[in-house]
Amino acid sequence: FDSYGDGICCGENGDGYYYLQLNGVEIKRGGDYGPGDSHDFVVPSTRAPTVVPTATPAPTATLAPTPPTPTCGTLDMGNLRRLADEGQVGTEIRFKLAAGTSAARAAKVAAAVDCSSAKRVFRKAGIHEDKHVAAGLDRWYKVKCSGASNETWSKLDAFLAKESRDGIEIVEPALVVKMSSWEPNDPLFSSQSHYSSIELEAAWELTKGDPSVVVQVIDSGLDLAHEDLQNNIWQNPGEICGNGEDDDDNGYVDDCHGYNHADNHAGDASSGNYLGDGSHGTHCAGTIAADSNNGVGVAGVAGGDGSVGSGASLMTSVVFGQTSVSGFAEALAYGADNGAQISSNSWGYTAPGVYDQVILDAIDYYNDEGGIVVFAAGNDDSEACYYPGCYDGVVGVAALDDNGARAYFSNYGGTVDISAPGHPVLSTVIMGEGSVDSNYDSYSGTSMACPHVAGVLALGLSLQTTASRNELLDCAYSTATNIDALNPGYVGKLGAGRIDAFAFLDCLGTRAPTLTPVPSALPTPAPSPIPTTTPAPTVPCVCDQTLVVGVYTDDWPGETTWSLTMDDAAPENCVDGSMTDGPYAANGTLYSKETAVCVGVTYTFHIFDSYGDGICCGENGDGYYYLQLNGVEIKRGGDYGPGDSHDFVVPSTRAPTVVPTATPAPTATLAPTPPTPTCGTLDMGNLRRLADEGQVGTEIRFKLAAGTSAARAAKVAAAVDCSSAKRVFRKAGIHEDKHVAAGLDRWYKVKCSGASNETWSKLDAFLAKESRDGIEIVEPALVVKMSPWEPNDPHFSLQSHYSSIGLENAWELTKG
Repeated sequence: FDSYGDGICCGENGDGYYYLQLNGVEIKRGGDYGPGDSHDFVVPSTRAPTVVPTATPAPTATLAPTPPTPTCGTLDMGNLRRLADEGQVGTEIRFKLAAGTSAARAAKVAAAVDCSSAKRVFRKAGIHEDKHVAAGLDRWYKVKCSGASNETWSKLDAFLAKESRDGIEIVEPALVVKMSSWEPNDPLFSSQSHYSSIELEAAWELTKGDPSVVVQVIDSGLDLAHEDLQNNIWQNPGEICGNGEDDDDNGYVDDCHGYNHADNHAGDASSGNYLGDGSHGTHCAGTIAADSNNGVGVAGVAGGDGSVGSGASLMTSVVFGQTSVSGFAEALAYGADNGAQISSNSWGYTAPGVYDQVILDAIDYYNDEGGIVVFAAGNDDSEACYYPGCYDGVVGVAALDDNGARAYFSNYGGTVDISAPGHPVLSTVIMGEGSVDSNYDSYSGTSMACPHVAGVLALGLSLQTTASRNELLDCAYSTATNIDALNPGYVGKLGAGRIDAFAFLDCLGTRAPTLTPVPSALPTPAPSPIPTTTPAPTVPCVCDQTLVVGVYTDDWPGETTWSLTMDDAAPENCVDGSMTDGPYAANGTLYSKETAVCVGVTYTFHIFDSYGDGICCGENGDGYYYLQLNGVEIKRGGDYGPGDSHDFVVPSTRAPTVVPTATPAPTATLAPTPPTPTCGTLDMGNLRRLADEGQVGTEIRFKLAAGTSAARAAKVAAAVDCSSAKRVFRKAGIHEDKHVAAGLDRWYKVKCSGASNETWSKLDAFLAKESRDGIEIVEPALVVKMSPWEPNDPHFSLQSHYSSIGLENAWELTKG
């Protein structure tokens, strides 16, 4: 009925209409009906109803209805116009011929809509064609229209307005279709384009995270009051928050959500004790597991589906505190002991080729516990070895832009393991300190790339909870996207490529769980018909240990030569690790060479000075030489006159017994650079330079030899004239046995007041005068920095005057 009496079509009042559809087939349409219209119909016994003729000019062909799951309305011309304007109509028009209509009608329809020639939607199906005909699939045709979405709609609109549709059952436009990839409803997600570059939306179809996966963030802490960091914060199940007790006997009091190792406190979430110096840690944590799909802010890589505890759990370890920058090694051990499978670390040293052995020991401990340690590669635009990111015990991450090109600041080279987006990245910051909705900001750096990889690894463990460390890393590296073509100047220097979250999960899904060895497809028949014989009973010669010889030259480097020879009595199947070096060209320079040596074999080292005055000490310089076996020094000298020699036997264990020598050289050494690759040894000349540049901290650390009494630590503290000695790794309660087995309990530290060069001076004096019996390693604490935020301004790299005043670090606190 129309109360005014003019119907709903057509003319100045609009182009309204009504229709009736029975099982998707239109049986009545009208609009220009004056005061009213009516229609009687009988429901037929089949679900493909016979179209009932009416006196109205309405066509029997209709726009296809919305599928009934549930009923969402009918696709009418008004709705179609809106869809076309939004780009949701494709470039095809499809139609279904009525039963019994000749295929020639399809060609006439194609001409009428002014598009391409008509083709069947379902091609002729050979042996299946009879089934297609019975189902009416052979009556579906399509025409291709060039141009945009609204052009397709316009041609369909024109066709419906003017053409006879006899013999046509249905006409419809092709609608734009997408994969049913889940997208979170976080309002700023559309600005996180860095996620699309690693196929994260597709990965979320497989998993969005799981609270059983714990990711430790070693950084400047988390703002636990942040609106977008509420659902996925790790809760220590064995700790009662706020009672001042170490309830779970892990060595830490009230460590409810982690620990502030720098400022030495913890507490409940409202205590504020988990927030250190600036937003850097909050930003990294947000990338890993900000609350996804909660209608607030941003999404995290493994941030869940919006329900509490549906994403990966974030453990907080503060090392950039409000009163101190310290606790890096202890934080790594804490994560390994307390259930974190992944550790995300966006920090590193300020100079290449230097490191703290105690931190490398802690990384090794983490790996031995089955975890994965991820590190930022550094922002020095350098191929040099910046620790810990270049250590072979970590996953070193370089930074890319969203297109896959190396970020201009990112380190690169053979020690990078994989790359990820890091320029720029939108994430959470301390509430009220962001430039985007006050609580969010875009940062750039390898610091931002690192948590992408940590988050993707967390998705892997969420999907396959039993996947091993090796399985996770194998899949991550083997499925990474090759980006060499985008980085022609850095081929092979950005690791395995850009991490691909979906391909990574797909790899895990097809290979895990690997619980038993899988036989090869073509096993070798056993026994072999012609067994190989060997000269028995020869014991295999094991040559898996590493000897490093280092020489720091005096003022007359051309006088120095040396040789290493293997005993002639060694078994014939041993690798001959003999080598020589010198004379040298440069004075005051460290030269080093390494070789594989064999268990049980005797080696002889000879060093010669052609002038006969050695390389130390006095007016000719302070040179020295050393031998290190598997990172432990077994010989050092310098004041040897015309020459010196040393015989040693390689022990059967990889922790060699120190061989006493007649020289006063110490068995404790400055920590060597690990072999990934060899980046030089931390010698006194290098240490002096670092101290002058302010890169030596205010702690001296030392590791007691196995079996040495802890009382020796107090004597060392007195000798270096600093504070009393304390363990680097506090007593770990239920985890102490593991610490003892790994030797972590033998690490001590003393605090020296004053500037960087004062610490160096005290260490230098100690090394010069004191007996170091019972000390395995002595080292200064080196200055560590966060892999800081850098602006994306193209000429920033030329503004070196900013670095000279520490401006990048200042920007971590405020940018204005």
